[in-house]
Amino acid sequence: MNLQQVSREDAAPVMARQFTESYPGYPQSPAEILAYEGHALEGAHEEHWTNDEGTVAIALFAPDETRPPLRIEGEVHTSDDANYPHAVHFAEERTRAVGTRDLSIWTRSDKSLRRTTLESRGYALIQTAPSSKLDIEAFDESRFEAKITSCRYPVLTIAELAVRGFDWMPALYEATDEMARDVPDPHDYVQIPYEQYAERLKNPMVYDHRLMFVAMDGEQIIGYTRVTPYQLDPTLVATGLSGVLRAYRRQGVVTALKVRAILALRDLGFKWLRTENDVTNPMYPLNLDLGFAWEWDWLQFGKSLQAG
Repeated sequence: MNLQQVSREDAAPVMARQFTESYPGYPQSPAEILAYEGHALEGAHEEHWTNDEGTVAIALFAPDETRPPLRIEGEVHTSDDANYPHAVHFAEERTRAVGTRDLSIWTRSDKSLRRTTLESRGYALIQTAPSSKLDIEAFDESRFEAKITSCRYPVLTIAELAVRGFDWMPALYEATDEMARDVPDPHDYVQIPYEQYAERLKNPMVYDHRLMFVAMDGEQIIGYTRVTPYQLDPTLVATGLSGVLRAYRRQGVVTALKVRAILALRDLGFKWLRTENDVTNPMYPLNLDLGFAWEWDWLQFGKSLQAG
């Protein structure tokens, strides 16, 4: 395949093109690839590989700063499924080369040849995360009026908190850290240092303060949901982390947050809202109740590599 190692910046256009070809309903721009891959933990192992033809893009990340990494997360994108086994083999060889045994790779349930490739190479399915989509214009908020009325915690945007002079960044960091720890994941949770978290939130492409919604109990952030528009599709927006602190569960907080977000998106003219959840996450049935419709499953496969 004549692969060369390149920088994250040089890999982004190839990765974006390959991702968009594989999943045309959710096009990614190079800037979006950089924004999301910029979430790699600072100091952790990271490498990118592409070929001369721009038909293969491979990204390998470690979730922590250990040397060698305890685990590698791989993204493998190809224009032709015939190249996919070779690209996976290369990802395995690179994982071994950095002294790591465990490699995980994501694919989709509607990409049967890629799933078959992974299974035939000894990978096991370790996580299923349904992707679902909501028709914003058809959303009926009246079904949730009673639950929202009973929720006694006000819902505000980060933009509104900032206008009030509230020091929201450390409060959001503390709240989302607890929420993220409770998201089902086959791997151990890795906390992001506050300084890197604060730097991430400076990127308005991902973190639009008008589209970051929080529920407040006095001076404490107790619930959160974020939505991010797609650059290349002006009708489409995606949900990021959503959650509520453990002590505030089953009080309608997340429903109130999500309904407020959906209504704001409708006012802004968006048509579709998509989200992804681990199949065991209580957020998934809540989203289905809101009207999200299942599209496919993201599938995470894992393998413990043998030496040699």
